[in-house]
Amino acid sequence: MFGVIIGIDIKDFTKITRTNEMLVQREQLVQIINTGTAQIEAYKKRKILDTGDGCYILIDSLDYENILLGLKKIQSVANEKGALKFRGIVHVGRFEKTTKMLDANIADESYVGEGINDASRYLNAQCLRDMLKMNTHNFVYGISNEFYMQIFYQQYHVDSEYTRYIFKAEEYSNQIFLNNVNIDYLPNTGDNIKDSNNKKEDLARLWY
Repeated sequence: MFGVIIGIDIKDFTKITRTNEMLVQREQLVQIINTGTAQIEAYKKRKILDTGDGCYILIDSLDYENILLGLKKIQSVANEKGALKFRGIVHVGRFEKTTKMLDANIADESYVGEGINDASRYLNAQCLRDMLKMNTHNFVYGISNEFYMQIFYQQYHVDSEYTRYIFKAEEYSNQIFLNNVNIDYLPNTGDNIKDSNNKKEDLARLWY
């Protein structure tokens, strides 16, 4: 299946030492996402892959405009609540349903796929982490290179609302576009390009 993959990760979740606090933060995340997307039809088609410290929202839909609207509404709700900081990435790629590990006879489903693997690399891009750390926004997000290629020519896309970065995660390199609307501080572009260890000719090949 080819669809939209939204990765969500709670800031510093692994540093929490009390189980009760973990449960509280997970419930806060659920409430924020559900409130922000309640009126958006595309999100009613979602499947969820739970990661403990966040989730992947899998959507079999080409309604990219309203999927992005949902991210904006999630950001608005998160800022209103003011209690939880988390980051997100919007990606498109392949994923397939599978049985739960070691529980093949249980009806609960899970998902795997290269699209989810790639989304996880984007979600851990240092520039995205830095933007959350540097700003008062409770939720910040970016779009992957693959998602950008789907929307950059659409009327609803405003290119000035995104800042382009190059990142490298182990052997994986690509470009990510961070949403900069109402963001006070952006990570330094030059540092991120330099940290990617890519030569200029290598960066050019990322536009595909």
